[in-house]
Amino acid sequence: FAPLQVADLDSYFEEAYAWYFIHVDAEDLRVRWATVRPRVASLLRAASSSLAVLPEIPAWEVDRINECLDKDIWYLRLLAKLLRGADALPAEAVPGTLPARAEVNGKVSGKK
Repeated sequence: FAPLQVADLDSYFEEAYAWYFIHVDAEDLRVRWATVRPRVASLLRAASSSLAVLPEIPAWEVDRINECLDKDIWYLRLLAKLLRGADALPAEAVPGTLPARAEVNGKVSGKK
């Protein structure tokens, strides 16, 4: 079973990320996959005997994982994108940050 998994890693990857390739420019995912694929294959070969004795994951847990991947990961990526864009903004424009010198109640504080 494990040799078949290693042989079909690319098709599993394409199936798992098909939505991203259709609806989003996800070429960076293919580049990342090319980087980690040898490691994944090596891990599967090394752990093949151990994996056979692991219990099956219940369907409700798989559903929870899929929900996390569909909703939470998307939201976290959106936040990361906003934060990357915030690097180009002045500190005053980013909530939760203060400039090095701030005027509070008419007094200047911070480093010169």
